Amino acid sequence: MESKIKVHGKAKGWTALGIIDAYTKLHPSATVEDINKAFPRELFASTKTYKDTVKDMKVFLEEAVQAGDERAVEWLKTNMDSEDARYVVTLEDGTKITFYRITWSESIFPKIVEHAKTLGIEVASFENIGRGKGRGEYEIEYLPDYSFHVDGRMTVKTLQRQFRDAFNAGLRIYEPSGKKAHPNAVLAKLRTIEDATEVGDFEATNDMKVMEFEYKMKSIFGINVQVALADDSKLSKDDSPLKDAGKL
Repeated sequence: MESKIKVHGKAKGWTALGIIDAYTKLHPSATVEDINKAFPRELFASTKTYKDTVKDMKVFLEEAVQAGDERAVEWLKTNMDSEDARYVVTLEDGTKITFYRITWSESIFPKIVEHAKTLGIEVASFENIGRGKGRGEYEIEYLPDYSFHVDGRMTVKTLQRQFRDAFNAGLRIYEPSGKKAHPNAVLAKLRTIEDATEVGDFEATNDMKVMEFEYKMKSIFGINVQVALADDSKLSKDDSPLKDAGKL
């Protein structure tokens, strides 16, 4: 698979977290279950004591309390609500996840890097921090072939954010009344047209034309949308590829 996104990390653990975060950029509606399926634990840890690679931090905390694991309880409480949280990724629905009892090793990390390639995620050398967008310990760089998965579980604000990150363009999304949709509205519940002609989901790609994207949103989700310039001052040209949609 062509690389769509690149992770620059300072260390193995941070780079691995960057890979997980990059996956959520490509699949904004990914759940904890989706991530564990995409990243089997055997890639991250040699021990089979546990099943999951990542865990909902609230569930992890409950388990740690019940097990009397004071060290894990302290770490989880410190990081769950901190702005400077370490090893935490927040999913689209607000769920905070972290790696589930993983110890990094020299032999395992190359497997993670190779697996990431099959998902369109490239890993840069550790010293390349400073070339992308990120949180300091790792950074994410959007590559020319970057695309993201659009499905009905996404909220309006997530789709708009992903669209801006990918194409530097605005996206207007409407309710059945014609008013702009509420940022927290879920696409699957926002249907404005009952007789959608297609089912499923799709990939929003750089070379997809504006009119094609708008048609996909209407034909698959029954939602009226309009692609706009980066400053949202006017609509983009119908025949512009999405990568140029935000430009005059």
